[in-house]
Amino acid sequence: MDRIDLKSCPPRRIEQLMVTLGHKPFRGRQIAQWIYRHGVNDVQMMTNLSHSLQGLISEQFNLSHIAAYDVVPSTDGSKKYVFHLPDGLSVEGVAIPLENKVTFCLSTQIGCPLGCTFCATGRMGFIRNLRTAEIVDQLLIMKQREATPFPRINVVLMGMGEPLLNYDAVSEFLNIALDQNGLGLSARRITLSTAGVIPSLIRFSQEWPQIQLAVSLNASNQAQRAQLMPLSQKYPLSELLPVLKNYPLPRRRRITIEYVLINEVNDRQDDARQLVRLLGNLRSKVNLIPFNPVINMPEQRPSEKKIEHFGEILRKHKLAVMIRRSRGDDVAAACGQLGEMVHG
Repeated sequence: MDRIDLKSCPPRRIEQLMVTLGHKPFRGRQIAQWIYRHGVNDVQMMTNLSHSLQGLISEQFNLSHIAAYDVVPSTDGSKKYVFHLPDGLSVEGVAIPLENKVTFCLSTQIGCPLGCTFCATGRMGFIRNLRTAEIVDQLLIMKQREATPFPRINVVLMGMGEPLLNYDAVSEFLNIALDQNGLGLSARRITLSTAGVIPSLIRFSQEWPQIQLAVSLNASNQAQRAQLMPLSQKYPLSELLPVLKNYPLPRRRRITIEYVLINEVNDRQDDARQLVRLLGNLRSKVNLIPFNPVINMPEQRPSEKKIEHFGEILRKHKLAVMIRRSRGDDVAAACGQLGEMVHG
């Protein structure tokens, strides 16, 4: 029987495990703080635990960690992390500094089963889900190396994979992330991005309404979206949009609509007008993402003039719009590029 990996356990679960071993709950909180606040991977370094308890923990549990990784710096200051996992596979994350904050982009799967036509990760296909500990470790490693100069940390589950297809591991990560004895993050600093896996999205809306939601839309009509994103054949816009319009958003919160602009595919003026109609009375803000080129993919980024004009049409119709400028595209760390250098 596999031993429980403490790094996949929320602090309250670690408290329960200590109680079952005959110890007080506060010992579990101490262990959780060593793991999640201090990034300790060796029980012997948990100096406020007795030697006998250290030995018991080592005998009863695992404390996994990603021991090897490469850091690939971009000229714009962002960094791609390539994490080498014990089974010989690799997964990527990105650290993006901006003024007084740093954003950590985390992966939830190795590869992706969705096969979106414009995405390097989708081209890889699906290899496996990441364990909770592997999601946690991406953040711990990048945080330890990158977070010190920044007063604010944002976390986006937007890396490799579809988070809602690894629901249980992602949910446990969120339990760890929000616990003050865990990673101690604020829910409004965490964003999950999904292509729209409707059953899991409904469950997520019920269990995690406080987490920021981003939906990768990328099309202004169903036929176009089904061509770009095969998932939309199973979960069409006619079913997805009502779910989004009924989403239990906290006050002053909006759903982020992500729209990758691809030259001569979904960047026409008619697309912008259709998008306005599509979003209707949805409480949303639109992130326009100019396509980031991927090796051996024919798609192209639109001209700057077309990008700006598309945004102007949306703004004219009272939509909140941001054009998201690429970070890390010179090292294949930008949106849609993860997996290109290592696996492509």
